Amino acid sequence: MKNQTGIIPITLMGVGLFIIHYLLQDASQLSLNQILATHIFIYLIFFQSLLSVHFIKKFWPEYVGFSFIGFGLFKMLLVVGFIWIMISQFGAPNNPFIIQIMALYFLYLGVETLLVVKKLNILN
Repeated sequence: MKNQTGIIPITLMGVGLFIIHYLLQDASQLSLNQILATHIFIYLIFFQSLLSVHFIKKFWPEYVGFSFIGFGLFKMLLVVGFIWIMISQFGAPNNPFIIQIMALYFLYLGVETLLVVKKLNILN
């Protein structure tokens, strides 16, 4: 059986991060809806990126690293757009919201980097 990361551990990690963020809601200065929207958005782009890297590894294994870098840039643009929409349309507090979403983004990016390196090591 191949050593692959399943959807359940990744989803449990996302739920765990949401619970921790929810428990710190008083200090975060964000509403529950803003926290929930942020976590769902970051989780979906994280999971989409992992699925895309898995697909590229299956058909073009030599391009996994390039796809990871490309998706990283694309995700950063999506996160900046999300921040802009949340601040302009929904009145999220600027500094706390930006700091929290970027911290969450980099947590997910760190996990994603570890998973892609693991895929690359399995490849070789």
